[in-house]
Amino acid sequence: MVSLGIFVAGVDTVGYLVAAFLYLRVWKRLGDFLFAALACTFVLLAANELALDIAYVTGHGAIIAEIFRIAAFTLLMGTVLAKSLEFGVSSP
Repeated sequence: MVSLGIFVAGVDTVGYLVAAFLYLRVWKRLGDFLFAALACTFVLLAANELALDIAYVTGHGAIIAEIFRIAAFTLLMGTVLAKSLEFGVSSP
């Protein structure tokens, strides 16, 4: 059962990386910083899953996974806040 959990976490990691790649493609096409930030967020979440897997196998180092998660959600909240402030400003 342990190997199934590690397999599922690996699938989550690959899913995060695929989502990051798709957001990067949209960012290259549109040039909006929101999509670049979303891609970076998904890369950080993939690093979080990988760090959790490593921490589970080795038995220590789970704090690094939490740092990745905090960084990902801070980036996401900051980007959404910046984007909402950008829409709130009217151009002359």
